[in-house]
Amino acid sequence: MAACVLEHIKNRNLALKEMKRVLERDGVLSCALPTFTWKILQLLLHYPSMIYHFMIGKIRDNIESERKQKIRRNCLKYLVPNIDGEFDGNTEEARAYMTANWTSLLENNGFVVFKVKKLLPYAPLGKMREKRITIVPPALRIRKVTGLSSSIALFARPRRI
Repeated sequence: MAACVLEHIKNRNLALKEMKRVLERDGVLSCALPTFTWKILQLLLHYPSMIYHFMIGKIRDNIESERKQKIRRNCLKYLVPNIDGEFDGNTEEARAYMTANWTSLLENNGFVVFKVKKLLPYAPLGKMREKRITIVPPALRIRKVTGLSSSIALFARPRRI
């Protein structure tokens, strides 16, 4: 099981080759991976997240002056959401997170994908998510109504020659 790991590996082909090598003969590789929807949510919710963190900082008003100066110096860094994985930019990451691209990556590395399962949608908001602050309705209802999923599980077997 590789849970949200592949997108953080620079050389995914080498990693998949090693996974295939160590997988038992009848073994199944299962990977939980972010989707295009996850990236879109990250891009759309970036600014509300920034506003939230700004307001919390103002309410607490106990940020040290050194930290304030560091934030001012790095202001441009906060205008664009961070790249989550090992990609050159948000556009490349969004393209790579498409289900078809994840499937192709596994198949090009000697696996046969036999099942794709949509997982629950969630908002990629970093610290807001860690603190269990929710700004979206329950995930089950979102998936049921919209069919959207921010992550998928791919199940694959090694291709036998």
